[in-house]
Amino acid sequence: MKASNYNFFIPYDYEKNKYIAYNALSNSLALIEEDKYKKYLDFESSNIEIDDEKLLEDLAKGSFVIDDNLDELKVISHDMYRTRFNTTHLSLTIAPTSDCNFRCSYCFEKNAINSCYMSEDTENSIVKMLENRSGLINNFHVTWYGGEPLLAVDTIKRLSERFIQICDDNKINYSATIVTNGYNLSRKNWTILKYCKVTTIQITVDGDEETHNKRRPLVGNLPTFDKIIKNLVDLKDDIIPVNLRINIDKTNINQIEKVLETLKENNLTNAVIPYLARVDNFNDCFDDNYCLRSNEFKDIVERFCEKMQEYGYSTENSKKYSYPRRLDCVCGCDVLESYVINADGEMYKCWNDIGNKDISIGNVSNNFTGPNKLYLDYMMHDPTMDGKCSKCKFLPICMGGCSSKRLSNPYDMCDDTKYKFEERLNNIALQIKSKINKEKEKIS
Repeated sequence: MKASNYNFFIPYDYEKNKYIAYNALSNSLALIEEDKYKKYLDFESSNIEIDDEKLLEDLAKGSFVIDDNLDELKVISHDMYRTRFNTTHLSLTIAPTSDCNFRCSYCFEKNAINSCYMSEDTENSIVKMLENRSGLINNFHVTWYGGEPLLAVDTIKRLSERFIQICDDNKINYSATIVTNGYNLSRKNWTILKYCKVTTIQITVDGDEETHNKRRPLVGNLPTFDKIIKNLVDLKDDIIPVNLRINIDKTNINQIEKVLETLKENNLTNAVIPYLARVDNFNDCFDDNYCLRSNEFKDIVERFCEKMQEYGYSTENSKKYSYPRRLDCVCGCDVLESYVINADGEMYKCWNDIGNKDISIGNVSNNFTGPNKLYLDYMMHDPTMDGKCSKCKFLPICMGGCSSKRLSNPYDMCDDTKYKFEERLNNIALQIKSKINKEKEKIS
């Protein structure tokens, strides 16, 4: 037996003489007494045999110790390629229009905005794409994107009806989400989205009214904040919990708590779950000097999560307490059957590339036309072969980070996973133990 390369042992802040044991490859977490941890350390550093059979059994169960001949990098690579080239799941991000009624200051698409709306021929080609795979796939997921997708709600309705019918006829699981600025999220449009089986909504509010309106104005520099909040208030008793994204950089970090104030004042804490997202300079659309570094961003997230609880949000809704997620692939960029389709039918691998025809991988009317350089850079990158990533303990829960960032700035490709990680594990362990104790109390 040997120690796994992906073990984390850190002091448990809430009990003396205990450590948190976490393995990033198996995603196992446990508490271990200090004397048993010392036995593990002797085994790891000096190959002293562990004489406690129960301890050895528990360590093996969580993959903290593994067989001598197991190559963990090969395990990661195997799982990655199995997921990457899986053909039983099709995922499409569809922009029914490239038009948008907002002119956000940091939007990477702002230079590609035009009034293109999806044609009937393009709709038919997308449906044909699904039909051609209907005997092969078990799951079909659509993300409605843009532009602003609710400017083309009729297209969403037409395509959804055809998608749902094909999936019903072929016993395919269908699901849908939407990314919208929220300005046109009226009761009428929400009724249509429910009919179209949309189960997740993401909208964005970037601070208090003044800050948001400066960053996310309507065309003509008109305000948008009040209309978005009014829409949420009108739908709060009917709408699914909305993921409320707050894009932050150095210019608006002092206004983010005011979003929580607004949600509480309008009794929206049960209808809206806010979270923070870092503004990055994709495609030279923003000023790097305003962007936050990963460690700066993580500190802000920690404080924001604490504020969320003060405003009545549970720990389950706080990313501070979210359990690390084992990844096989990073996103749709490096998954074979995942595509982004613009309103003109042009196909891409990444949301950040939409609208740039120079890096399109084809048009949905003639399907995939063959790999170009960017496609291969996305699809064939193997982080287990990367000199830095292959030696990193975070690899199974990071997998090399955002593909777009990696290609644009390989010197800053690490995501936010590693920052404040020990504090995060402590909070998770405390939360899990509290739940277990409550369940025990109920039984007794």
